[in-house]
Amino acid sequence: MDTSIMVCLVLLFTFAASVVAMNSTGDACGVCECIEHLHAVICTGKGLRELPSGIPNDTVSLELGDNFLHEIPYDSLLEFKSLIKINLTNNLIEKPFGLPESVKFLHADGNRLQDIKPIVKNGIHLLSV
Repeated sequence: MDTSIMVCLVLLFTFAASVVAMNSTGDACGVCECIEHLHAVICTGKGLRELPSGIPNDTVSLELGDNFLHEIPYDSLLEFKSLIKINLTNNLIEKPFGLPESVKFLHADGNRLQDIKPIVKNGIHLLSV
């Protein structure tokens, strides 16, 4: 086999392995679409089974609809002080989770939540549920 072809194949496999490794770590901007100027993370329909790690701290809009999320760890969203809108529609979420006080729009229909009162405590005033 020609040396240049061999080098190209090695580079191709190295690139493919790095893409797979990046996606397997759960880094949000590697798995989802991050739109920096809007401070939005769009993970709609990505087949997620858990909240991806590495969500930017300045995220304003978090789209997690149409996945297979069973739970949102209770305090996992509390650090996002700029978060205003979160879409969790059409997942499998059963347990309540915490929200930062900045959240004004929560879309969580199509889940297995029985009661959202534990989610909206602590003085959170939602404009849309």
